[in-house]
Amino acid sequence: MERLRRLVSSLSGRVLAIVLISVFVSGVITAVVTALLLRGFLFQRLDQQLSNAGVRYAVSLEHPDGDPDDRDFASTVGQAPGTLGARVAAGRVTAAGLVSGAGPSSGVPSGARAQLAAITAPAGSHTVRLSGLGDYRLLATAGRDGDLLVTGLPEHPIDETIARLLVTEFAVFGTALIATGLAAIASVRRSLRPLQDVANTAQRVSALPLASGVVTMPEGVQPAGGALEITQLAGAFNSMLAHVENSLGARHESEEQLRRFVADASHELRTPVAVIRSYAEYG
Repeated sequence: MERLRRLVSSLSGRVLAIVLISVFVSGVITAVVTALLLRGFLFQRLDQQLSNAGVRYAVSLEHPDGDPDDRDFASTVGQAPGTLGARVAAGRVTAAGLVSGAGPSSGVPSGARAQLAAITAPAGSHTVRLSGLGDYRLLATAGRDGDLLVTGLPEHPIDETIARLLVTEFAVFGTALIATGLAAIASVRRSLRPLQDVANTAQRVSALPLASGVVTMPEGVQPAGGALEITQLAGAFNSMLAHVENSLGARHESEEQLRRFVADASHELRTPVAVIRSYAEYG
């Protein structure tokens, strides 16, 4: 926990968090925008398919012909599985069916029939959640007998396609996020290493006996591979170390010169002082 708190409060942790959050937000925005654009495109295709299907299936329900044994099968020829057809007259569904994968059409649940009966006028492509069937794109057209012919196509293939797209995108973005995080950790550590070197060098300098003697300063920081600002900081820190070392060397040299002067002066004044002392004693 302490290590995590230190990571969050450190500069490298914050830089890493900014990078990962930026990548995550960009990924989410890209996924959402892509899904919305694809959804719009698929709905345009669905409306086009609905328009191309026309009212053939609904007409076959309104005016069936042919052999009764083959009528249901013939009316579904060329229709996509899941296609809905219904005939609405006087607020009542007189005929309705669903195209199955093969063979005769199947019936429409009573709840959905009640919703279809509520359609009272021709309407362009629109979405209705039919009871027991799910979301359907419906198109209502006026029939030749004063009735309404309703054709519908299911929307669940679109939803499934969008779901698969989102799962794929988030899997890809998740992998990219992990890869970016690992690369960012290595890059941030390498870029900020001179700062840690500055701190370590400063700690070693603070432990040196700067008040006396000859002091050898530690080696400077190597800013190779760092950003411009870090390179400038490392260069300034190295210049400061060199200046401190030169100043300490100059101080030490001055102290040595003073010691030599005092020693020479003591040596040169020893004999005259002795003579003066002798005269003083015999005077």
